[in-house]
Amino acid sequence: MTASLAQDFLALPWMVVVLAILGLVLTYLLRSWRVCREFKQFPKMRFGAALQVVLWHNASVNVMPFRSGEAAFPWLLNRRFDISLTRATASLLWLRIQDACVVLMLGVWVLADIELLLRVLLSVGLVVAALLFAKWSRATSTTPFTQWPWKYVNGFRQALAESNAHSPEGWWVTLANWLIKLSVQAMLFASLLQVGFQTGLAGTFGAELAAVTPLQGVAGIGSYEAASAAAMLPWGVEWSVGLRTALVVHLVVLFCALSCAAIAGLVSALTPAPQTDAGT
Repeated sequence: MTASLAQDFLALPWMVVVLAILGLVLTYLLRSWRVCREFKQFPKMRFGAALQVVLWHNASVNVMPFRSGEAAFPWLLNRRFDISLTRATASLLWLRIQDACVVLMLGVWVLADIELLLRVLLSVGLVVAALLFAKWSRATSTTPFTQWPWKYVNGFRQALAESNAHSPEGWWVTLANWLIKLSVQAMLFASLLQVGFQTGLAGTFGAELAAVTPLQGVAGIGSYEAASAAAMLPWGVEWSVGLRTALVVHLVVLFCALSCAAIAGLVSALTPAPQTDAGT
């Protein structure tokens, strides 16, 4: 099995591997810019530090089971930039809402075998739902929430409003991020299977839909491959071939995520801590 995986990986053209790594790194940079833009009012916020947070969070999500790695995002924002856990968690929630809307909309237009009118209606429904949610979070409540747990609910709602204050920019960054990420994985699938790009997209969407569910083990091994192989069955890719190919693509994604996180950790360890004034 190991020899077969190695052969599949070595069969990839080196240019495809390089483009895949560059594409994935570009998605990290886009997410980092979004974080830096959203929290620019915090004095400690710098793009390099935001990139480290994004890389460590990305590695955690890719490795930890049951999506538990998501907790790294608010914890790291709190530790590095003194951002409250409420504010950071609200930012993560809004980010995932944007992710879900964009991925679902792209799936409706790229893969769904439905009538044009239904595609339009589904897309409009997703946009309206996101806009209504953002409007709800920014609406001022006329009720004074002073009792637990309502005052915390109201506080979280205000934090959400701060997160989507730059909503148009966030949507464009999220769209660009997913177009690149999905294209990179589809390119790997297409190259490994020697099939069309749309077949590769089918495998990619299957894998990403499995990744958002909490029912996954360490590093998502198993659920990623099974969902991807199942999604490619209607496109004529055999189950066993789909599983093996998805594992190779998954390993490329994991390698890139963990390597970049390790480099970020090394840079952080070698960078001197900022000096504080004497007596403070």
